[in-house]
Amino acid sequence: MGMSCREFSEHSSAAQDHSTGLSVRLRMAWHQTLCVYCRRLARQWALIREAGQREPPAVAMPDILREKIRGKFGADN
Repeated sequence: MGMSCREFSEHSSAAQDHSTGLSVRLRMAWHQTLCVYCRRLARQWALIREAGQREPPAVAMPDILREKIRGKFGADN
């Protein structure tokens, strides 16, 4: 049985929080082979996941740069 883009979106969003069943994963994989938009959505989820797993920069921002940025945006921000 096929899967709509709406179903794919719902399942791919839910898959970020918990594992999905084999049949759902297979249906999603098949749908991705047919639908360029859902392939793009899956790539976006992967990028978001990777960005969340990256370590923060090892070097803190220098104070002089921090002050320069504050000056550009105003002291009250």
